[in-house]
Amino acid sequence: MGLTFYYKGKLRNPQQVDQLIHEVRDISISMKWEYQVWPLQAFTEKQIIPEKHPNIYDLRGISVTPENCETLSLTFLPDGRLISPVYFVLEKDKKPSGNDFLLFTKTQFAGVDTHLALMKLLIYLQQKYFETLHVEDEGRYWETRDEKILRETFQRYEVLIDTVADALEGIQSGPDETPESIADKIERVLKEKFG
Repeated sequence: MGLTFYYKGKLRNPQQVDQLIHEVRDISISMKWEYQVWPLQAFTEKQIIPEKHPNIYDLRGISVTPENCETLSLTFLPDGRLISPVYFVLEKDKKPSGNDFLLFTKTQFAGVDTHLALMKLLIYLQQKYFETLHVEDEGRYWETRDEKILRETFQRYEVLIDTVADALEGIQSGPDETPESIADKIERVLKEKFG
């Protein structure tokens, strides 16, 4: 649970990835965000072979991690498609397809200003570098470009999380309880509270 945005896309020109990296690195430094530049490996025509299963060494790009936020990965395959580095840990023997190209970043605990900054960064990058960039924003800023709606959505999520936390506060577990019995207890409390 927590406010998140989902994104997928493809660069207009994969050869511009170094320029994107440099811009996002400069922004990260100015915003005091942690960042990781992915290996600088020259794109060559022979790397863009559909039968070849990509590996993590094929990635180029940058990942940024604002304080209290999940990472925003701007990491690309040689053909310019966004893909998360996590894919290569979880699915290293499978050729990526479908939802493997859908990335997400939870901003709930970073706050509305960080969410807004990441949205504005994506808007800028979309205009300058992306052929396609699809974003589904639970904060609804991407779709509306309305900061008031974003702030109201964050407030609703915070109230919901606080309400659930308050409802679960009194739950105690004993040494003989299993994860299943604890889950059952949590379910009972939530049903009683929210019925």
